[in-house]
Amino acid sequence: MGNSIHAESKSSPDSQRSLPLQDFECSVCKEKLSLRIESFANGKIVAAHKAAIFKEWDAHLNRAHRRQWDSEQAKKAKREAKRQQS
Repeated sequence: MGNSIHAESKSSPDSQRSLPLQDFECSVCKEKLSLRIESFANGKIVAAHKAAIFKEWDAHLNRAHRRQWDSEQAKKAKREAKRQQS
């Protein structure tokens, strides 16, 4: 059984800035991860946002679900080795 991440959008004004938050929840431990969304109008910002989500998710797996993180790292290494052989 693998971990997954669920997303939920909601506006959550901040005392300093009023940017919407994107909330994510781990399907196993229910820990909430939140990231600020600057704008989806620019493709580069969307790519940066996706990268930030995966970085936060990797950090969560490493911290809270080490076996799953180790498994993901092994899969990434296999994919990279296969890609380099091609």
